[in-house]
Amino acid sequence: MTDTQATPSVRKATFVTYSADGEDFRFQGLGELIDHLEGDEELVPGRVVYVGDAVQSPASSFFDIDRLEEDMAERAYDEAGEHADVFPNFSKEQSAELSALICAWLDQNTQVHFWSVTNVREYALTADDLGNTPATPPQAAPAQPATTA
Repeated sequence: MTDTQATPSVRKATFVTYSADGEDFRFQGLGELIDHLEGDEELVPGRVVYVGDAVQSPASSFFDIDRLEEDMAERAYDEAGEHADVFPNFSKEQSAELSALICAWLDQNTQVHFWSVTNVREYALTADDLGNTPATPPQAAPAQPATTA
């Protein structure tokens, strides 16, 4: 991130998610995972499944004002050559203002339907999980600072 970008919203654990294989975390409830596994001969008490904390990034975290300005400059150069050398000529303040406006709009109007998963841990299914007695599923771990790759 450069000094001309608005600071995106902070990533945080938003919900617990489940996986049968420790890789595909697409279930938002233990019952949903169990329903998916119905008919699997390994669906017995003691079967290990995985639970993790879903971390969802705001839409604005996928925006970069510098790339927008670079794209504008390249398009202007393609159209006008060297005559467009200083286009766009935004000050740092103008870039920051534009970035803040776009980031706010993105966060308000764009839903993010995917997430990364942190704090993955094993969970052994119990007879209560598989029967009619509701079990207490694992809770989300305390939020930890997200790292960027």
